[in-house]
Amino acid sequence: MTTPPLSAASEYSLGFYARQPVFDAKGGVWAYSIYFRDGLASLTADGRREVATTSVLATVMGEAAGQRRIVKFAAQALVYELPLLFPRETLVVEVPEDMAADPSAMEALRRLKERGYTIAVSRFQADPKAAALHALADVLWVDALECGADRLAELVAACRAHGAVPGLMRIETGAVHQTALTLGFQLFQGHYFQEPQIVATRKLSSSQFSRFKLMQAIEQEDPDLKSLAETIRADVALSHKLFSLLNSAFFSFPHPVESVQQALALLGWQPLRTWIRLVILTDLTPPGKSSELPRAAALRGRFLEQAARSLEGGSRPRPESLSLVGMFSLLPALLDLSMPTILESLRLPDEVARGLADPAHPAAQWLALAEAFERADWPTVQTIIAALGLSPLAVAQAYSQSVQWTDALFRGVPG
Repeated sequence: MTTPPLSAASEYSLGFYARQPVFDAKGGVWAYSIYFRDGLASLTADGRREVATTSVLATVMGEAAGQRRIVKFAAQALVYELPLLFPRETLVVEVPEDMAADPSAMEALRRLKERGYTIAVSRFQADPKAAALHALADVLWVDALECGADRLAELVAACRAHGAVPGLMRIETGAVHQTALTLGFQLFQGHYFQEPQIVATRKLSSSQFSRFKLMQAIEQEDPDLKSLAETIRADVALSHKLFSLLNSAFFSFPHPVESVQQALALLGWQPLRTWIRLVILTDLTPPGKSSELPRAAALRGRFLEQAARSLEGGSRPRPESLSLVGMFSLLPALLDLSMPTILESLRLPDEVARGLADPAHPAAQWLALAEAFERADWPTVQTIIAALGLSPLAVAQAYSQSVQWTDALFRGVPG
């Protein structure tokens, strides 16, 4: 019997995914959690979507490059043994606590556990009826939005009683993250790391100020390239990062790049300016801030640029401007400064500055699209895509390609 083809709507629906970092107690990225638009619960009994689902998962897992991916599987996907198609070293199989009531899924999980796969259970509430599932779990996820502090303490103890790593998900503020650390949680997921801790008296450090001056110089319409080259050459830390990137596998130039002039000849000014921006962004990251912030900023910028390029017609915004709006939108979290303070110090093109400062500016809707993607807020994503006149499939492709681009880029940037 021939399997009917998927509709275009089904293909793009499966192709929509977002990823969110999961941090350990030291702030390092332990894994990335993957959220699909329709989840993996939509496999039909005859498996019509199995090939498409496997294809999307293969793309996501292919981006891993040794980094764990947490993927939530529905019972049917487990029975089909879909996780076995991917390496146990990089796949964490996540299931909800209520899956304990499904005998077929439980048997599939036992087989995965025997083969060395990591099992995570979400929405952990220490339900005694799910004890058999808890016994299989390596990670037990508690939802921060469903529990007060007393209940969190009880659930941490229950996690440890099962011999599992306690994780807290949907952490929205730094205060909740600090409470979770104090209680003994070991894994942390949420958007708290993008929350700026703004102190009214805080000022830019001398090194940050010099980076801002350089950023301001490269954003000029007609920059003095000779002077810029000399400034970069004189900055040992910055030039080391820039040339490490330019000589990485991301570019694979046949000969080592040893000067800004050589990079200009190979790349041209506009592409080189992009790389200088990204290197400055990583160099601005102060001690104690997550290294995921500059990565998230780069991903935002690239995603908005690629999504804008997919829009046909003369009314589309400048992709380069949206790239800057996305990239610089996380500067408050990176520097713990308000956006108005940053914009006073960093004189950007008017279109970019207004896009960052004015919620009514057209660029704000594009930025909201990136933020909704990060949160896997699919109803909002769908609403904004329709309002902007974008193709859903093109947006899904733009995000996936931007994730791959960002990961490849940051493998070339020294820490």
